[in-house]
Amino acid sequence: MQPQQQSLIYLHIAVLLFGGTALFAKLIGLNAIDITVYRTAIAGMAILAMLYFQKKQIKLNKPKDYLIALFLGVAVGMHWVTYFAGMQMAGVTVGMLAFFSYPVMTVFLEPLFNKSRPQAKDIISAAVVVFGIYLLVPSANLGDDVTLGVIMGVVSALFFSIRNITHKRFFSQYGGPQTMFYQTLVASVMLCAFIKVPVYEVSNHDLILIAVAG
Repeated sequence: MQPQQQSLIYLHIAVLLFGGTALFAKLIGLNAIDITVYRTAIAGMAILAMLYFQKKQIKLNKPKDYLIALFLGVAVGMHWVTYFAGMQMAGVTVGMLAFFSYPVMTVFLEPLFNKSRPQAKDIISAAVVVFGIYLLVPSANLGDDVTLGVIMGVVSALFFSIRNITHKRFFSQYGGPQTMFYQTLVASVMLCAFIKVPVYEVSNHDLILIAVAG
């Protein structure tokens, strides 16, 4: 199999898994923060175990890299909270459509790092996406759950774009598991003070789903 074909297969599997996580927002009977805290905690422990048994490096190379990892973790934590909140408010379909505006965010944010200007075709594509998001909003009333869900989806896309651009520019020297270990660790610790349902009160059904999501 050609490397390009293999990469495309991996990409489609990743998109399938990533999109499937949205379902857990509806299946798990917890709020967005609780889901994020428990999910990232399980993911962090699983990745740590994988790194340990594969005897891969866990420590970062430079002290300043820990600050970048901290920033990435905060961005990931905010991304997941708003992501799950958007799915719970607007529904999985609308929430996912709003979230996948993140390529538009990237088009306008990445040139700020590269000191370049967006291309005309990118601006046109962005305008089409923005119009599509506008069509998703049922009303301008912030009391409407779907409207709030769309806003949460767009905010989630913004944090996701910031995370991706920062990682690409300042953290790409590290492998995926090592990178995600620190991000999930920071996200879980950052948000654990805000949980409403302690882990010992979570139902067995929700614990299983959280474990699968993690």
